[in-house]
Amino acid sequence: MLVHAQPLLSPPLSRLPLMRKVCRQQATVRMSTDVLSTRNKDHKSAICVIPPRTLWDGVQSIRCFNDPGFVRWPPHVNLLYPFWEDLGEDMEVAARRAAAALKQTAPFQVTLAKFDVFEHGRSCTLWLDPASPELVTLQETLAKEFPECNDLSNDPDRGITTFVPHLSVGRWRDRQEVQAAAEAYQTSFQPITFQVDQIALISRDDFGSPFTIRYSVPLGEGACHKQIPPPARVDLGYLPLLVPGLVATQPAHPPLLLRLMTVKSWNLPPSVIHMPPSGPGSLRVRMMASGTLHMVQILQRRSCLEHGACTLWSPSQRG
Repeated sequence: MLVHAQPLLSPPLSRLPLMRKVCRQQATVRMSTDVLSTRNKDHKSAICVIPPRTLWDGVQSIRCFNDPGFVRWPPHVNLLYPFWEDLGEDMEVAARRAAAALKQTAPFQVTLAKFDVFEHGRSCTLWLDPASPELVTLQETLAKEFPECNDLSNDPDRGITTFVPHLSVGRWRDRQEVQAAAEAYQTSFQPITFQVDQIALISRDDFGSPFTIRYSVPLGEGACHKQIPPPARVDLGYLPLLVPGLVATQPAHPPLLLRLMTVKSWNLPPSVIHMPPSGPGSLRVRMMASGTLHMVQILQRRSCLEHGACTLWSPSQRG
């Protein structure tokens, strides 16, 4: 009995280029997914919301005296942290995935007005509450896209079962101290309202370096934008006035919150130096014994009770 083999059915020649293109796209997606799935989470990367720079003053004037991460972090509301290591093209792939996931997410408005407290084992954190259900939805969308990075909404080891959006402004030793700070700042803080129209993918080279925005992802556009690395100069905007004892003194407003904080707690990297003092009211401080600070230029804004302003420069731009 003869068995006739059935001829293999080939697609029309006109469809071959299209099929090859689809196969390449599918392979690229699979490869991108595989690459991301094998990456470790890193506390030197995050996805967050950063308020517009023009609205930082009210928050920074509190953080500069109370937040050990003041130099390293901008004012921010973390959405995914820790995030993927910033290796190779991973950040670009992550940004494109985030953009696709947020294509249907419309911009929304948040207001920072009320202070609240987190209690930890040996310290307490004071934070501003955005009180925004849209932020919760935004985080949920990103957590679905990057389920391995949902530590801020699901971390049994830290007792976290739901996402609580917050913008941290400082850390205190105990409940009594942080509660006094919260009450004092609440009476003088001016609410900040801004439009959340994009998220930022940020990373840093090491734990002593400031975070840098690598990609921004506008909400509702399905696109992402690579950020050009900033020049060596980094404008901090606010730094406390320094006294010879290498401590920062808080302004006399509100009087209840007068306290001291060592500059060492900022953990400035040894490579960071400050321009030599110039102009009236500037003050020079020598390198600390720990080697974390070389020089610092403090320019008084109005009086000795006001905050100082400072600009960081890399050694290559030393003047």
